[in-house]
Amino acid sequence: MKKGFQKLLCLLLVGVMLLGITTTVSAGWPGTGGAPQVTQINFVRTGKLDNGNRYVRIKVYGYGREYATLDGNYVKCVETTPFVAYGTTVDGFYYTYDCGNLPPGKYTFQSRHTSTNFPYRQLSFSCGVNFVD
Repeated sequence: MKKGFQKLLCLLLVGVMLLGITTTVSAGWPGTGGAPQVTQINFVRTGKLDNGNRYVRIKVYGYGREYATLDGNYVKCVETTPFVAYGTTVDGFYYTYDCGNLPPGKYTFQSRHTSTNFPYRQLSFSCGVNFVD
């Protein structure tokens, strides 16, 4: 009976130790948590790229996949630059979209961002842009 009790106690101790190790490993290191959801999109500016094409730049808080249009036509993201708002972790990105070689005028820019992780929040943004020379 005494040997059986010692074996059971030993197995329980090993189980508790393994559970403690697993919990520590799964908790990870600081900064290894899930990417923040997309929470905000702001217009930054318009301008001209080095190739002479017009661009629209926006600031997106959070991590996500993007899709953008100008007057309903797809525009390609040509630059993504991270930014840090607080602390040392990247809080979001500046996205620069090549809108092509357009004449001056008013256009409608639309963007949709879907967060990279669950619950895959979708945030849409729309604004009027005025390209001038």
